[in-house]
Amino acid sequence: KIDNWQTTNGYLLSSQTNSIYYSFIRKLRRITEASDEVILNRVEDNEKRTEMIRDAWELELSLQNDLGIFAFEYFDPDMKFKSYQEVQKTLESKT
Repeated sequence: KIDNWQTTNGYLLSSQTNSIYYSFIRKLRRITEASDEVILNRVEDNEKRTEMIRDAWELELSLQNDLGIFAFEYFDPDMKFKSYQEVQKTLESKT
């Protein structure tokens, strides 16, 4: 269903979002085609699980950015962000 949606509506997405989408869907396809044991090992591995969550979050943020959904408050009123990716990078650099 996701592929059908993207085939029909992908032209509405930015090139960055399309790139993130293709990377995410390729990883998802590899994971879902793996054996149950491989999937379970991936989910139980904290680093790999975190990677999967970050990949999904990156796609979500990119889609929200394309749609113009910006509901974000930051403690520094002088900081201005053009995208959720900038927010993510700023937060990661602070940790």
